[in-house]
Amino acid sequence: MRNSFFRWTAATASAVAALTLASCAYDPYYASSGYGGGGYGSGGYGGIDTTVFVSTGSSRWGYDPYRSCYYDYGRNCYYDPYLCGYYPVNYCPPRITGCPHPYGWSGSGHCPPPRDVNYGTLSNYQYRLDQLRERNYAWAAEARERREANQEAYRGNLASNQNAYRNNLAQNQANFRVNQEENAERIRQNQEEYRQRLQQNQQEFKDRLEQNRARQQQVQPTPYTRSNSPISNPGQHNAFQAQREASASRQQEFAAKQQENRARAAEATSQRQAAWQQKVQELKDKRGGH
Repeated sequence: MRNSFFRWTAATASAVAALTLASCAYDPYYASSGYGGGGYGSGGYGGIDTTVFVSTGSSRWGYDPYRSCYYDYGRNCYYDPYLCGYYPVNYCPPRITGCPHPYGWSGSGHCPPPRDVNYGTLSNYQYRLDQLRERNYAWAAEARERREANQEAYRGNLASNQNAYRNNLAQNQANFRVNQEENAERIRQNQEEYRQRLQQNQQEFKDRLEQNRARQQQVQPTPYTRSNSPISNPGQHNAFQAQREASASRQQEFAAKQQENRARAAEATSQRQAAWQQKVQELKDKRGGH
């Protein structure tokens, strides 16, 4: 929520800057002289949009309806019909909300050119609204510079958004508490069900264990008794004799295989020793020959 509020604040500030710069690059906080540098162009019509000017019927004058000022094409600067003076070259006066058009112009057709032009440059031109109020124009008391109007709108929107944020925060906190209580109740129910199932399983295990013990006590095993009496059945005697003979035959075969393996191992060892002695003798013969 806080990040969203910051983004809204940045967007509002960007909108204020866009509205202020709509006609030309005006910055009321730029330096102490109020003009110059890249903010107002470097000469000519730099930073001034003459396409918004209204025709006055005079090739010398254009009228900026957004700033309620004339523009002198010969001097390349604005002329204020209410303060009766020129602004510096390339300086854009601030837009005043509530300032009427001069000479009762209705906003359509040609705007009349200025009358009784004073060719001097305004002093303290940065404070246009203050000077208009000092001239006691009736409308100046309620007039606002565009940045002031935007600031008031910003403060109103800020207060509205803060109230909405507080309301949403309170609602979210209430919802969180309700959800927390519901979750706690579900946890208690689940724990109770788990305890009941555990007790039931333990009881069933005990019952099955008792049943198995009772069943084992009922079944008595037959004790083993060794018989020393001789075998009287001929069939059993023959089978036993056959097993003994087979076992003796297997033992003889195993002993014969062991003997055969020992003989093979001895023969292999003897062959390796003979081959090694032959190699040793060959090496000695070679060394003696050299």
